[in-house]
Amino acid sequence: MPIVTFRKGEDSFSEEMPDNTNLVVRAGIKKFPWPHLRYGCGMGKCGKCTCQVLAGGEGLPEPNWKEQKMLGEERLGQGLRLACQLWLHHDVTLTQDGVALPTPALILEAATMYVILTSKPGQFRTEAVEGVQPVEAYDYLFGATPKARFVIAKLERDVKIRVIDEMEPPVLNLVPSKFLPSYGSLEEARQELEHLTAFGSVRAALRPVPVPA
Repeated sequence: MPIVTFRKGEDSFSEEMPDNTNLVVRAGIKKFPWPHLRYGCGMGKCGKCTCQVLAGGEGLPEPNWKEQKMLGEERLGQGLRLACQLWLHHDVTLTQDGVALPTPALILEAATMYVILTSKPGQFRTEAVEGVQPVEAYDYLFGATPKARFVIAKLERDVKIRVIDEMEPPVLNLVPSKFLPSYGSLEEARQELEHLTAFGSVRAALRPVPVPA
């Protein structure tokens, strides 16, 4: 099990953790490294949990897209990581001494995410709500037959997405956006859709259609 050491000023705090531990999750339930660790949203959107890795960096996973977007290549190269994005399996030593918080402009940029809203005719449809801005739309064609519609949308804040079951009687479901796969850029969302048309020998294609109002 990993031993986590957190340094704060002249003090050093250490504790053995269960394998696959996330420090922000633990701090949120008032377990070590609480109360020493500064943290915020727990989703990689605020940067408050940024830590300097003093030792054990070689045992950490590669930075994910949220860390790359929030911290950038330079800060990652300096050994800074987002604690909320790390699930620990090896010993590590961290500090937040001297670690500056990201600027408001960077936080706003890093928080920008894209989601894909999926609808299937006669089965269900997914509708954008306030806080979800449609950007591009595509019909998913099998041969010449539309099987689904995909809308790439910019997620401006956490919301509840309307998913309407079109089977009789219709049922409205409100799905928290945090449960949808998210993408750090429009290009990443496009690439995800392109995977759909590259599945073996399936005769499928994406046809651009007008963006819903």
